[in-house]
Amino acid sequence: MGAWEAIDSLRLADTWQGLGGQLGAPWICDVTRAHACTERYEHREALEIYQRLGTQFPQNLHVLLGSARGHLLLDNHRDAAQHYEMARQVDDCNMSGMDLYASTMIHSPHDQALHQLNELAQSLMQINPERPEAWSAAALYSDLKGTREDREQALTFAQRSIHLESRHVCSYVLYGYLALSSGYADKAISAFRIAYKLKREILVFQGLVEAYLQVHKVKDALTVAKEALQLMKNDPKALYLIGRVLAQTGEPGRAKARKAFTNAIAKDKYCTDAVVSLVRLDIEEGQPQDALKRLEKQLEFDVFFLLLLLLLLLLLLLLLFLLLLWLFLPFRNMF
Repeated sequence: MGAWEAIDSLRLADTWQGLGGQLGAPWICDVTRAHACTERYEHREALEIYQRLGTQFPQNLHVLLGSARGHLLLDNHRDAAQHYEMARQVDDCNMSGMDLYASTMIHSPHDQALHQLNELAQSLMQINPERPEAWSAAALYSDLKGTREDREQALTFAQRSIHLESRHVCSYVLYGYLALSSGYADKAISAFRIAYKLKREILVFQGLVEAYLQVHKVKDALTVAKEALQLMKNDPKALYLIGRVLAQTGEPGRAKARKAFTNAIAKDKYCTDAVVSLVRLDIEEGQPQDALKRLEKQLEFDVFFLLLLLLLLLLLLLLLFLLLLWLFLPFRNMF
């Protein structure tokens, strides 16, 4: 049990009222409960509490950062970015959470993301170049520029972030993902393992799973995914991780992977990774109509999937073209 969960278990509001006292600051209990929900990986419940607090304290930095993180953990990158920006307007010298703010920007169109990250990195450097958040933003900006030299520089910036604060989990996670995308799987695994020792959260488990899969250590990846599910029963992303690994184990694992993805979506219909993975399975198993139906259903929830639909339709057309080419090529050779 974490510290916030322990405090929340005391049921301060009930105790206070039971002693005949007036609860002069009920928001204290709400803040405690929000933190406890986060520790239990109940991110949607935590976000709902922060949103209620936001109506009472619309300019409170702590509440805005809590709401932003809640949106981020639910993959609502646009809403997360909006709340981080609101937090900056409240306190433009605040550094907490600004590396997470930077991570939301990479989901914008490329040129817009470059401009936003450049601005944020420069601003944070001016406020305090000795904080890891500034160097994390600079690392993301450099990585997004895309050249080999820029990506190597991004790794250097991420290392600088780690050196400035050795217990800052986000810095290790960032370094891990940058190393993984640059082909340094062993370095990524080392970074994610350190992050794992500091804090067991879903981004750390995701990173470890992807790193192990990249070096074909499926058994290790499955062990990590199972631990994530055991620890985070309320997080649909943990179910997604199980499916992600099982999908790599050949035909027997595909049915189990499909079940894991389906269960993840049942817990959270906005679980994008699980939906995309199911669509991929449908296409790989020669069921394009099922893939289209699944995407059409998901479009009711999120316009973003229109882009995915177009992309997957193009992929489907390419697969059909290759299939036709393969079928008719033997006949062409007969004449």
